[in-house]
Amino acid sequence: MAQPDYEPLKVTDYVRPSYRLHVPDYWTVHRPADFCPGGGYTDGKTRRLHGFPGPDQGYALKLAHDILLPEIALKDGESKEDVLAGLAAIATARASLLGRAPVSADLLHAAALFSFDEEAPATRVLEKRRAAFSAAAHDYQVRRNLVDSVATKLM
Repeated sequence: MAQPDYEPLKVTDYVRPSYRLHVPDYWTVHRPADFCPGGGYTDGKTRRLHGFPGPDQGYALKLAHDILLPEIALKDGESKEDVLAGLAAIATARASLLGRAPVSADLLHAAALFSFDEEAPATRVLEKRRAAFSAAAHDYQVRRNLVDSVATKLM
């Protein structure tokens, strides 16, 4: 309700002026270590093991445990922790290329790339898969090598 005209105003009742911040100028990537959205750095070099950051990487592991664990067919010599960590890394890389958080389709796509959705993959595929996912749960380099090996097939 508005204040009546006959009521006197105190100094504290007046509206105070607001402070406005200026609009920042346009910014571009110009420092040598800045990351360019095109996949490299401003000095023209591309550095290995640097990809696109993705949101909710832990959610990919949760999805892997909830969705993939009952559906994938593990063979002798394959650890479920290694396989889930590797597939979550691939799914996260695919999701970050698309600019979103990982979803179940990313995990299913990663599983299909390594024939985890088949009951009896070829022996050659099985041996390569076993070697690629060995110690993926404990070694970041192994997960990065997995993502780098399928980088062109992620879409």
